[in-house]
Amino acid sequence: MQLKPIVVCGLLSAASLAAGQTIGSLFKVNLDNDEAGGCSERSTLLAQYLQESKDLATAGLQAITHAQDSSAAQHDVAKRYLRAYFGVGENDATALALIKGSLQKVSNFLSGTTLDNTPRLYCNDNWLKKRARTDIARDIEGNDIWTMDDNGQQHLLAIENCDQYRHLFWDYDEDQMIWIKNERIPYWSADLGQYLVDDDYDGQTFCTVARGANMGTTQHMTTPPTITLCQGSFSEPGYSVKLGSKSPLVGQRGGRKLTDVLPRSATLYHELFHLVLGNDPTPDVTYLWVRQQLLLENPDEIITEAYKDKYDEIEILPTSIYGMTRADAIRHNPESYVFFSVGYWYFMQTTWSNGDNSQRWSFHSGVSQMVQIP
Repeated sequence: MQLKPIVVCGLLSAASLAAGQTIGSLFKVNLDNDEAGGCSERSTLLAQYLQESKDLATAGLQAITHAQDSSAAQHDVAKRYLRAYFGVGENDATALALIKGSLQKVSNFLSGTTLDNTPRLYCNDNWLKKRARTDIARDIEGNDIWTMDDNGQQHLLAIENCDQYRHLFWDYDEDQMIWIKNERIPYWSADLGQYLVDDDYDGQTFCTVARGANMGTTQHMTTPPTITLCQGSFSEPGYSVKLGSKSPLVGQRGGRKLTDVLPRSATLYHELFHLVLGNDPTPDVTYLWVRQQLLLENPDEIITEAYKDKYDEIEILPTSIYGMTRADAIRHNPESYVFFSVGYWYFMQTTWSNGDNSQRWSFHSGVSQMVQIP
């Protein structure tokens, strides 16, 4: 998930790949204590989530390799995955390049390719302190900011009146040609010495507004960008404790839904697409498998504002996808990569093959079923 008001995309810089990357080498993260977003208590889980994210990125890329290699035993199944998850047709090289490029950039980051600024990773959102718009603004060192009026008198400056933040608190109405005050509020990070702007969440915070409502978020408003993992990403009972800890079988048969085997590490993997690719190119189109399949029913249809009336009772469509085709929107949606990678990871496993590695459990339809590969 991404914070909504404004984004400035982080860019990949050229850097050599390195093996054995850790959470501490990829992110600046407090592993000493749990204060102000610290992750000491979560350090073991973070190491697990990192490894599982690497495994998922590898599985996604492996699917594309298999789909492009007609001699591969997994070729036909891999093509089914690409069609079912992304609406990729037989000769859709452009779509395939987009999907592969997105997965490759995430994989490169996990292997050590650096961003322009080392991102921060937080394990709760109490690294941010909610402020009033009229509170005195602070500079990067936490000092009050003063301004001088036309008469040469100095005054303390309110946050909403700072030049660098003013556009976040006022929306321009093109019809009336006036600036209108919005409802956004500032949050101060002592760690970064910067503000970001977001909703009030009914007096709560992003992570605490409702149990399980938000698992994590990535924002590019500050330099460096940040990922925040909420409590639910470490404890939500609906997700597998580990990747693969749930069998694809229901009893001795298939039929288990893909969404029943998603691991808790999926939140970090999802957020990595926002982090590495930027928030603008990765709108959260949907978190629901059912919604994804609805969008792919007519993959070439252009999404317009009128389209939201049909589906907003399920989720709110981000306005940034207006003008995209349905399929293109899904190909930019981070959760689609979660579904795709987890599903293909399961297909690559032989744990549930009963000694016959040519038999695999596949989620190419979103539900597990046994397939035979040559």
